[in-house]
Amino acid sequence: IPASIRLTGGASRSAGICQVIADVFGARVQRLDVGNSAALGSALRAANGVEGSTWEDLTAAFCCCDESSDVAPVLDRADSYADLLERYRELETNAMGASGQGSAGKS
Repeated sequence: IPASIRLTGGASRSAGICQVIADVFGARVQRLDVGNSAALGSALRAANGVEGSTWEDLTAAFCCCDESSDVAPVLDRADSYADLLERYRELETNAMGASGQGSAGKS
């Protein structure tokens, strides 16, 4: 499990979505300062390929997080999600059967 997850794009602006992600993964969510991460990623790849800039230098310069907007997991919720994941795995195993193919297509 990662210690932190970097979230970008429109969903990263939602406090509720960030909290759910933090709780599900039991990890701190960090939001990038830049809003249009797809364009940023393209520009970083171009600078890396054309200019020869190192990936480490580029990400250090342009992929900064706003630490004041970090979202920490609520541990009780993280435990609940872990319990639900285990239950989901059990249900999936039962539904799929031993073959892993389920009963679809069988007569």
